[in-house]
Amino acid sequence: MLYYNKNYLNMIDNHKEQIKSSSLISNTDGEGELIESEIETKLELKEIKLNKEEIFNTFFNEINLIKNNEEFQQNNEIKNLKEKINELENKIIENEKKYENKIKEIKKQQDIKIDEMEKNIKLLLEDYNNKKSEKNIKTKENKIEKNINLLIGEFNNNKKNIKKESKANQKRIENNSINEAHPNKFSKELLKKQFREINKSTDLGFCVGLIDENDIFKWSFLFTGPEDTIFEGGFFKGVVIFPEDYPANPPQIRMITEMFHPNIHKDGLVNMSILHSPGVDRFNEQESPEERWRPSLTAEVILLSFISLLDDPNCDAPANVDAAVMCRNNPKEYEKKVRQLVLKSMDDFSINS
Repeated sequence: MLYYNKNYLNMIDNHKEQIKSSSLISNTDGEGELIESEIETKLELKEIKLNKEEIFNTFFNEINLIKNNEEFQQNNEIKNLKEKINELENKIIENEKKYENKIKEIKKQQDIKIDEMEKNIKLLLEDYNNKKSEKNIKTKENKIEKNINLLIGEFNNNKKNIKKESKANQKRIENNSINEAHPNKFSKELLKKQFREINKSTDLGFCVGLIDENDIFKWSFLFTGPEDTIFEGGFFKGVVIFPEDYPANPPQIRMITEMFHPNIHKDGLVNMSILHSPGVDRFNEQESPEERWRPSLTAEVILLSFISLLDDPNCDAPANVDAAVMCRNNPKEYEKKVRQLVLKSMDDFSINS
């Protein structure tokens, strides 16, 4: 979970005091001060235009504090990795024992088959020698030789098949050992790398954190509304849930901050093309496979795409029908509704900070 500096609240309060002091209008003719509602209106307008540099500097100061604790976190990670390595080594030893027992069993069965074939060959040879003195010895010799050749050929084929079977079993056992010892290893390592890269950047316009430090598949994120849009000045929080087979399949984005947007469900779930499973959707033929999820997309690209979607909604495939209808038919009312939620997000952020 992300924790934000309480200096944000102090900074906003200081701005409020400055706005109040600069907004009071005295009248030498004795007409008095501005009415309270006019002052409050000015306060809201001033708060929307708070200095972005100060807010982002505060964000990045916190990020730097987090980075300073990297060494401590790395030591903990190394300790955890050592414990996991020990567990993996124990699993590998157990699997090796299982593999050795299976190989012994296969060899035992192979030896039994070979012994039986050798006995049959000896019996045939004995029979052949015993019948040499008979009248039709030549005919019988030919038959016996054919049988012997057939048995020898069968013996050689079986020998090859047993060897192939043994190698196949060995590979299966080794693959099972690796899969048991390293579940989701690739997904975890990829997400760790992308998480580190995002936190190293200072110009993305958003920051990320882990909901649970032991679960790399669940992220939280925070960003401010893009400049020159109706979302400007707002503080927006959300979560990203990655599947265990990431990046084969896309993550889910869900907003925690209350939103009113054509492509965000009322429960906060975000709906956009790049978050749709890869392939062709027969129920949505307008959406091409290239617009849907691709494993080459990163967490950074996903979040940047979502932030840009705020001011450029897709009303043709809405998640919130009421928002889509209002956005298309009554844009002024839509803007008013969004601005109310932006002001609410500022108040909520100040209180929670």
